[in-house]
Amino acid sequence: MKITDVALFRAPIAFAGTTYKLSGGRSYEALDSTLVRLETDAGITGWGEICPWGRDYLPEFAEGARAALTVMAEGLKGLDPCNPAAVNAAMDRLLMGHPYAKAAVDVACWDIFGKAAGQPVHALLGGRQAERIPMLSSLYNGTPDDMLARVEASRAEGVRSFSAKASGDPAADIEVFRAIAEARRPDETFIVDANGGWSVPAALQVLGAVDGRGLMFEQPCATLSECLGVKERMVSPFVLDESAITAEDLTQILRLGAADALHFKISRVGGITRARMFRDFCAVGGLSSFWEASGGSAVADAAAAHVAISAPAGAPHKFWSCQEYAAAAFASGGPTYEDGMMSLPDAPGLGVEVSESELEQIL
Repeated sequence: MKITDVALFRAPIAFAGTTYKLSGGRSYEALDSTLVRLETDAGITGWGEICPWGRDYLPEFAEGARAALTVMAEGLKGLDPCNPAAVNAAMDRLLMGHPYAKAAVDVACWDIFGKAAGQPVHALLGGRQAERIPMLSSLYNGTPDDMLARVEASRAEGVRSFSAKASGDPAADIEVFRAIAEARRPDETFIVDANGGWSVPAALQVLGAVDGRGLMFEQPCATLSECLGVKERMVSPFVLDESAITAEDLTQILRLGAADALHFKISRVGGITRARMFRDFCAVGGLSSFWEASGGSAVADAAAAHVAISAPAGAPHKFWSCQEYAAAAFASGGPTYEDGMMSLPDAPGLGVEVSESELEQIL
């Protein structure tokens, strides 16, 4: 089988009346998604997606993804999409770096691979390790009352795991996380996530105020060395996210004992092919991993869900739907959400249908 055509589509994703706030004054009211459609000489079509979370969160942005994909598009023709490793190697020859853009092509290849084999992607990754995975609700930063009100709304939907975002202001963050620690129920998981937004002194000040109170701490500072300096003084479970990007990062994290669990985004590591390697590295190293997309539609959600459901269970082993705040959908299928749990049907490939009429074709 050969790739015969590469098409790119732009799809703005507005949030439903929400301004999503992160540390350092970062805020978002919409995302800019890019979808890749691969056509083959066998008549099988595959879809992939890259939807960065704005321009100031991770080193990836929508315009950059589209530029990189446009540069690589012609060189993808004639490649076998059922050999994603070879496609990844070809992309690395065509363009150095930019793994987030390459992730969309990689996901589309796995979609085709699954459809050609008549199997869901998770089966090609070794098979499902769970029937359902608990959902993680993302609590953008706000006042204690506001954040706890959103916790109650999620509880009513069966959610028992929450990622609470920091503001970056130590005094305000101490107030928020003390309130959250007091409101936490015994069967609930709360993760304090600064998204790399604190200095080491600020992180020690905030986390020291709530250490040992049943919370987990995630990526308090921007760099691995800063986070390690914080972890060494804490007793609570420690998660790294933005510091776990490359294989070298993983090796160093394991050698230093810098984390108890790792949080990955499909686009950040370069797609499903590399995610599978990272997933297995964590299993060998005894690190729990959990997976999500940085943002997007059911296409991005499905790619992350297939990796997550084929990953060994650990603590935490949760799933965040990147569609949590989306106002509308242009793709259907993929993972389903009920009673606070994510399930994934056994449809071939990603199991997602895309409505092209709602997209803007740009290549």
